[in-house]
Amino acid sequence: MAGVDIPAKNYSKTIDSYIDSTTLQHYQFEYVTAGKGIVDLSGTTTEISAGDFFIIGKNVPRKLYSNPKEPLEKIYFSAKGPFIESMLKDYHLDNQLNVIKVDVEQYFHAIIHKIEEAKSQTRELIDFIVCELLKIIQTAHHELNPESENTPKK
Repeated sequence: MAGVDIPAKNYSKTIDSYIDSTTLQHYQFEYVTAGKGIVDLSGTTTEISAGDFFIIGKNVPRKLYSNPKEPLEKIYFSAKGPFIESMLKDYHLDNQLNVIKVDVEQYFHAIIHKIEEAKSQTRELIDFIVCELLKIIQTAHHELNPESENTPKK
């Protein structure tokens, strides 16, 4: 699952009503491209705005709220499996909620574009997505741990 959420021009969500309320069976990687909102993961709330990257863990109840004056726009994709879980753990990004101000938008657009142009799920597509995902994870890890190298420490 991947996509871009852009509110319609007549979109008028209030901060008290949410855009999305689900519990996913996979990890969701999200990047805010414009606007402001709030993400609530299992009762832990954090304000989000343009330039924020965050990961929603699998099986974590979530709610996303949009600011009515500056509607939330975001790009996202989902992934699951032991490889993803290991990578997030190794890079210390498996916490309940990490909102990181980091520029990874280009990698998100590259993934979405590749998925949109793909006619089927091929080995080449999976390899491309894994490489772009690794760039996102390394960039986020380095932003959280600027003194570390871009390799995971155990």
